[in-house]
Amino acid sequence: MQNSMNNTLKRQEYIQLFSACSTSGSDHKKDTLFSTEYAVLYENFEEPIDPGASAHLWLYPALNRTTPELNNHLQNALSKVSKLPFPPVIQLKKDTYGKPYFPPPYEKIAVSFSYTQQFGILGLSTKTAIGIDMVEVTELFKINEVVNSHFHFSEQSIFENLDHIKAKNWFFNAWVLKEAALKSTGEGIAFGGLSKIIVGLINDSYFIKDGFKKEKSIAGSMTLKKNDTELAIGISVSGF
Repeated sequence: MQNSMNNTLKRQEYIQLFSACSTSGSDHKKDTLFSTEYAVLYENFEEPIDPGASAHLWLYPALNRTTPELNNHLQNALSKVSKLPFPPVIQLKKDTYGKPYFPPPYEKIAVSFSYTQQFGILGLSTKTAIGIDMVEVTELFKINEVVNSHFHFSEQSIFENLDHIKAKNWFFNAWVLKEAALKSTGEGIAFGGLSKIIVGLINDSYFIKDGFKKEKSIAGSMTLKKNDTELAIGISVSGF
């Protein structure tokens, strides 16, 4: 399950979720990646879901970000993970940090979503808290400026020692991992900043190296091409 800028979305894409280290000092396993957990990204809401996945994600065109459109997607997704009946209109709630959640009787189903100009992505999990983030991979993004001003110095070192293509891939995967991790905890970037979550790189795999202070937290990312648009997608699940 390697990250690749040349992936095109198939019927299902599997995203390996790596253990997110939350300790520091001598006990910190900096070079160890381990997890048997994974998330699945589906091409459409008609695909059967993988019951072994920790989380399920659906990618869809999002040219019109209307309430009826989101409600339709929420109903389609809920029907895949729950046998509970749902009302004609699903009213998501928000906690004090702005993190969305379902009202009863769906409160045990975690939800997160993200948008780019062209696409939306919706994620559900019946096992854990969830955070997802998605961005378009573009040269227009001020990568150097963001890395130097918002990333940890250890991440800046990784970035500076990669060639242009690998540095770009690392940056966008790191960005969505950071955002997804902060969304899963409900904090968001306004409550700690991007430098709080430190992303590492081992054998072309991107993982959260430090700063994620939830037990049993896992996260992963991938890049793919959809309709000539390159997307980076990050997912984080915690507290299960």
